[in-house]
Amino acid sequence: MPPCPYARKAWVEGRVQVIGDYFEDFEALLRDESDLYIMTFNDDVTQEDFYEEIDYLRERLGNDYIILDDHPDEIEEVDGFNLNFGKPVAFIQSRQKLTEHREELKKTKYYDNWTEEYKKDVWEL
Repeated sequence: MPPCPYARKAWVEGRVQVIGDYFEDFEALLRDESDLYIMTFNDDVTQEDFYEEIDYLRERLGNDYIILDDHPDEIEEVDGFNLNFGKPVAFIQSRQKLTEHREELKKTKYYDNWTEEYKKDVWEL
C-alpha cells in the first residue's frame, strides 16, 4: 500500500501546498485552505535544528494541527520498506481531517503490517 492512500488525489485536486522552511503565514494554515502543507527544509539542516523548528511550529499551530516530521537521519520502516521522504520535510494537516482518514483506514488492511510501536508513535501525535 502507498505511504498515504489519499496523497495522489489531494495532489491532483490541488489541495496540497509546498512551502519553504521560512514560513510565517500561519493565517493561511488557520484558514484551512489546503488539505496538506509540505514544508521543505535545506538538505543540510541538522536533526537538532530540524526538531527545534518542528517544536516551534507545533507551539504556534496548537492542537488543531498535526505535524508529521521526517528527517532522513531518522529511519522509518514498515514491513521492510523505508518510508522516509529522503529530505527533511514536515507534513502539516488538520488534526480533525487526519483523524477521520485514519479511522477510515483502520477499517481496511492499511495498518496490518505496522508494528504496535510505530502505530502508537504515529497515532498519538
